[in-house]
Amino acid sequence: MGNYIVNGEVVDVRGEQPTAADLKRQANSVLSDWVMASMPNGQIVKLEDHKPLPVNAVDYSVVTPFTYG
Repeated sequence: MGNYIVNGEVVDVRGEQPTAADLKRQANSVLSDWVMASMPNGQIVKLEDHKPLPVNAVDYSVVTPFTYG
């Protein structure tokens, strides 16, 4: 639980182990959006809605899903 940087803004998320779905709700996003985490090593990771947010992420982005092709 705590404050998370999402799309450049601070979002307060409550709960013992917040998930990507919790983050989307607090960011007023639609549930079909993706949550991406920026990790300390520069890697960008797509998070599953039901899994806890990684504690070592630098920040998060909530984005509209996209596919190529």
